[in-house]
Amino acid sequence: MKARKRTSPLCTRFVRGTIVEIDPATLQVTIEMTAGQKESLPVESSDVVKELDKGDRVVRMEMEERGRIKKFVTM
Repeated sequence: MKARKRTSPLCTRFVRGTIVEIDPATLQVTIEMTAGQKESLPVESSDVVKELDKGDRVVRMEMEERGRIKKFVTM
């Protein structure tokens, strides 16, 4: 029997912050949260960072099973 591929994220995290740095070489995105702390997060692929710009406001992140971000939902 074949295992089914997971189609939904393992975890959805609701956040309020702004993208302050995007590093496509290391697949990292840094978000400054509304409280002022910065969090650098790994992303799943270069396709994720292609859709982002510095200054985008993040409201939700969808993570895969290894903790890498699959999708950012921005405003």
